[in-house]
Amino acid sequence: MTGPEEAEPRPGLVRMLQRPSFGDRPGAILEIVGDEALAGRAVRNLHAVVAEPGEVRGNHLHRDRTEVVTVVSGHFHARFEEARSGAMVDFDDVPAGASFEIPPGVAHALRNVGETAGVLVCYSDQPFDRHDVEPARLLGPAPERPAGISSLDTPGAGRAARPASP
Repeated sequence: MTGPEEAEPRPGLVRMLQRPSFGDRPGAILEIVGDEALAGRAVRNLHAVVAEPGEVRGNHLHRDRTEVVTVVSGHFHARFEEARSGAMVDFDDVPAGASFEIPPGVAHALRNVGETAGVLVCYSDQPFDRHDVEPARLLGPAPERPAGISSLDTPGAGRAARPASP
C-alpha cells in the first residue's frame, strides 16, 4: 500500500484524501491510519461512528484539536465551515475510503446519503475533551450538548471550568 492520494483538491478548509485499500478473495483492507499520520504525531481518541440513512453525524467543531474522519462504509455528504471567516465547502457523495483532515476551528458534519448504515472511523491528535466540542448547525439542527457542556456560541464564552490538576 502507498500513502493517501488527494481525491479532490480544494483550497482552504479541509482536504479529502482517498485512503489506500486493496481487495482480495475474502474481502478488502482499508488503511485507516497510515504511516504518514503515525510519523511524529500522536494518534489519540480513535473511535467508530455509525450513521443510519439520512442521519447527520458531527455538526460540531473542536477549538484545540485536529480530527481525521475516514468513511469506512456508506456514502456521505460532508460540509465544513471555518468558524472565524465563515468560509464553507461541501463534498457530495463521499465514498468509502475517503478521509478528511479537519483542523481546529472548522465545523464539520456528515450526512449519510446512502440506503444502508454507514460507518466512520475518527481519530485526533489530542485526547478527548468534552469542553473542546462546540455544536454547529451545518446540516440540520445542532446536536444536543451532553450533560456538563455549556453553550459556546462565542469563543471562550460560557466554557465550563476544567478541573484543576492535582
